[in-house]
Amino acid sequence: MELAEMIKKKVENTELPLSLKEELVSKLVKENITDEKIIDEIIEETVKAYKRTLVEPGEAVGVVAAQSIGEPGTQMSLPYDEKIVIKEGENVRLVEIGRFVDECIEKFGFVKQGVHEICDLPVDVYALSLDQDEKVHWKRITSVIRHRFSGKLIRIKTRSGRVITATPYHSFVVRQNNKVVPIEGRKLKVRDRIPAIRYMPLNCISAIDLAEFVSYPVSGDSIKPINGKVIDRKLELDFDLGYFLGIYLADGYSTKYFVSISNTNKEVIEIVRKLAERLGIKTAEYDNHSGFSKSHDIRLYSSVLSEFVQNFGSNAEEKKIPDFVFSAEKEFVRGILQGYFDGDGSVSVERKTIRAFSSSKDLIDEIALLLTRFGIFCVKRRVKGQYGIEISYRYAKRFAEEIGSSIPEKARKLEKLVESLKSKTTYDLIDVIPSIGSALLDASKKLGYPLHYARKFVRKQKIGRTTLQRHLTKLEELARAKNVELEELKVLRKAVESDVIWDEIVSIEEVNYDGYVYDLSVEGLETFTTAEGLITHNTMRTFHYAGVAELNVTLGLPRMIEIVDARKEPSTPMMTIYLEEDYRYDRAKAEKVAKEIESTTVDTVSKSVSIDLIRECITIELDEDRLRSRDLTIDDVVDAIKKKLKLKIEVDGNKLYLKIKNPSLKTLRKRLPKVRSVQLKGVPNIERVIIKKEGDEYVLYSEGSNLKEVFKIEGVDKTRTITNNIIEIQEVLGIEAARNAIINEMKSTLEEQGLDVDIRHLMLVADIMTADGEVKPIGRHGVGGEKASVLARAAFEETVKHLYTAAIRGYKDELKGVIENVIVGKPIYLGTGCVKLYIDRDYEEGKSINTTNLNNKVAEDRDN
Repeated sequence: MELAEMIKKKVENTELPLSLKEELVSKLVKENITDEKIIDEIIEETVKAYKRTLVEPGEAVGVVAAQSIGEPGTQMSLPYDEKIVIKEGENVRLVEIGRFVDECIEKFGFVKQGVHEICDLPVDVYALSLDQDEKVHWKRITSVIRHRFSGKLIRIKTRSGRVITATPYHSFVVRQNNKVVPIEGRKLKVRDRIPAIRYMPLNCISAIDLAEFVSYPVSGDSIKPINGKVIDRKLELDFDLGYFLGIYLADGYSTKYFVSISNTNKEVIEIVRKLAERLGIKTAEYDNHSGFSKSHDIRLYSSVLSEFVQNFGSNAEEKKIPDFVFSAEKEFVRGILQGYFDGDGSVSVERKTIRAFSSSKDLIDEIALLLTRFGIFCVKRRVKGQYGIEISYRYAKRFAEEIGSSIPEKARKLEKLVESLKSKTTYDLIDVIPSIGSALLDASKKLGYPLHYARKFVRKQKIGRTTLQRHLTKLEELARAKNVELEELKVLRKAVESDVIWDEIVSIEEVNYDGYVYDLSVEGLETFTTAEGLITHNTMRTFHYAGVAELNVTLGLPRMIEIVDARKEPSTPMMTIYLEEDYRYDRAKAEKVAKEIESTTVDTVSKSVSIDLIRECITIELDEDRLRSRDLTIDDVVDAIKKKLKLKIEVDGNKLYLKIKNPSLKTLRKRLPKVRSVQLKGVPNIERVIIKKEGDEYVLYSEGSNLKEVFKIEGVDKTRTITNNIIEIQEVLGIEAARNAIINEMKSTLEEQGLDVDIRHLMLVADIMTADGEVKPIGRHGVGGEKASVLARAAFEETVKHLYTAAIRGYKDELKGVIENVIVGKPIYLGTGCVKLYIDRDYEEGKSINTTNLNNKVAEDRDN
């Protein structure tokens, strides 16, 4: 009995799944092994074997993998009308994925692979993407995919009222043991949790060109209707304009000649009057008795303004938010939200909610997305034909501080709602963090914190964000008092500060579909966001590399294809950087080297980089904390921009105003990406560097590769540092190093898949690829296309083309190789096929001893 208990305790602490743990305990007890050392070795080997067999869900392995080459994202797609969030330049768009992909394919063309049409994007378009740090970033869309689909789709609805429809094999992400991992849609079940964004990061625009939104004639810097008031074409996006548009969304309508707002609150009417006066627009006011109760209307007589606000919809059912609002200045967005909630919103202290309802579903979806600009998450409802949103009182303080209300009565209710936060702690069904692993329990044990709290949450494997924040604060205080740093606390802090809500699935249903389905390939974790705010995943092509959870590198079949195709740059370039003796054992020195390597651009150290149409310049708002962390000053940024772009710069505190000759919206937009990418420090192309302790030494892993420049950094061990970019190795270290890299990369990729291939096969491939002194691909553009034999080339690819060309040009095939001899049915020139045997029958029968005839025949055959 004691032996069984001892074995059970040892196995319990491993990472094996429950079924495997039970089987291992049963077998060890049955074998009656009493030597504890042998038991430990068996358990250790079992865990190692289990880890070796782990593969990412959906990753190609074995025979199935061999059949799937060149079939990215098989059946992993969304239907045409599923809207996604993308960013082009400074402009954010909510667009149907089908429309976006179709536009890209029509504009840039596509490559056909099986049933898939794939378009690699030559332009910079970004998707809102979730990373392993549970933060949301804008990541570049590298390619778009579409294919025909006929069958059942799955429609998933979450507790917050958000909905997404996808093919059953489309990939989503879930949280497992404090990591973000992919999962096929068909494997999701009710009560699983998928991510929905609660914070949307943006660089903002401060003004728009009104001429882009109306059809009236433009005269210089003005818009002049035929019989109307001239209006400046540059419209500043400030709070007052935002508030007016927000109240219009709630209580307004427009005709061809005027915009009307109906509201009885004098504070609302005063803000509208103030805006009209600023724009030089005439107004008229009157009491309205036509509705259920008395109202007060104010009309703004401007055909230009009327046409502009029709971009927000002209009646209740058509109300919507135009795309430019999502990337506008925060004050403008605050104005829109405050105006809308002052019009259609209500604050209920008894129900502890802030609510708003509309006849337009699009408007409610877009208001919900706009709220994430301020880190506010809402629940969507459908009540009696109306679409609504509810904001929990947990966000009341943030709502009051960031958005607020201009109506005194609503402002007082908001204050009461904020006060109610202090009096009571309740359970939150929505904002729950799942799969917290043992981090909370481990930290509690190490710091002497009461274990009954941690045990409860670890047993349930979920905890409310507010509750976790409360316990984490106390744990961090204990850690500071004891002067210790715990990795578990960092893991828990990451969970608390994540940019997403892990939204519980409440229903999964099937729907019929027949038509094209679509997908995106995105840098990093391959995630992107729908207009509903749900984050989804695409083709599950990336693995966590070498235990470094924060970095992803392409492995499996896609990586093998990259190697044998001799791609100029891997899809996920990375380096393993070893340090010299004086640096490798000291973390502070390792961090110093990492800072020297990690690329720092203007975009990296800026809160925002935007176009200011009022000042006619590019405005940079620098983040002084980020500057300090990278040992940079504002002067360093100014000097770097002047050196690179030779622009005139005005400095005002942490804001830089970049002046351009002959400024226009077009030239400013053209310059904006160049300003963002100005290099301030570090090695170009190295986006991120992570430090990991391996044994006694610290090793750096980089996202991005630049071997030549990294070798110049003091402290880098040039004899051991490697990159997965084989072409770069050839250019820096030579062809022999590239040959070794091909062998090592193929070997490690195959071993990751649990495949054991004799290294001589890999050496043969590497020798063929590098035989001419440069790395050449195995294919028609490399080794395959350079074969001397016409028949061998024709057998590989493009059969008709090779035979047709050979016939026209009169090529001759010597039939020296294996393939061409097999094709024509001759013995191959190998082994016994290398020898030709001639027999002189006359000599054999003694009729003649003259060998002249035999020699002549041999010579004749040689000539032929």
